[in-house]
Parts: sequence; C-alpha cells; structure tokens
Amino acid sequence: MSGMVEANYGRILRALDGVEVWAHRIALALVVATLLVVILAPGSVAHAQGGTPPDEAAGELVGIFTRLAKLFIKVMYGLIMLAFAVGTVKAGLGAQGATAFGLTGRVSMEMMNLVGGVVVFAVAVMTLPLANMIIDTVTQNLFGGDFAPEIHNPFSP
Repeated sequence: MSGMVEANYGRILRALDGVEVWAHRIALALVVATLLVVILAPGSVAHAQGGTPPDEAAGELVGIFTRLAKLFIKVMYGLIMLAFAVGTVKAGLGAQGATAFGLTGRVSMEMMNLVGGVVVFAVAVMTLPLANMIIDTVTQNLFGGDFAPEIHNPFSP
C-alpha cells in the first residue's frame, strides 16, 4: 500500500512541477513581450523635443533612462509576485496531497518551501525603496539634477 501511495504522490508532485515550469515560461514570455512593447511603442521613443538645446536634450535622455529603469523594476516586482503566488499554491497543494497520502515528511518539506518563499518574497518587497533610492542617487550625483519624474502610464486617460 505504501508503494502505491508514494507513486500517486509522485505523480501529483510531477504535475505540480509541470505547472511551475510553465509558470516560469509564461513569466519569461511576459518579460520579453514587455521589453518588445517598450522598445516598439511610439510613446516610448527617446527623442528631444523640437528646438531643445543639447544640454536639455541630454537631461531628457537621462530622465528617460531613469524612468525606464524604474519601470523595469516594477515589472520585475510583478513577476516576483506571480512566482510567489505560483510557489505558494504549489506548496499548499503539495502539502495537502502529502497529508492525504499520509506522508508526514513531505508535508514538512512543503511547509518549509512555503516559509522559504514567504521570507524571500518579504525581502524582495523591502528592496523596492532601496532600488529607487539608488537610482535617484546615482542619477543626481552623476548628472546633477532631478531626472526622475513620474512614469506616464499610456493606458490611463
């Protein structure tokens, strides 16, 4: 009986691993699609306004790169949240399946996976202000000036 339980649990775990692999692939596809949209969208073309002096054009270019860096960080945070959600569901379903099959060692392993995911997610979320502060400090110290206006959302009215 124990061999059959272990085999059924292994099948369930392999299915959940397949879901995790596909979630990672989808996340990678979303990153690539986002980068393509940012590069190809007409609203994100880096150019100076007509008649802008060269010094101001350089400032605008630095501002564009600063906004793109902050946008990239926000996209990465979205992907971190997606990975955390998938990992949480996988750990929860794995623990539930292990409980159903009476595999207490596997339940503990899945719970530790869940706790580890929560800790990594918490640390990742706490780094957002730090990343923004580093970008702003580097931009100000290297180029002198405030080049970090708010990111314009092309989908808002």
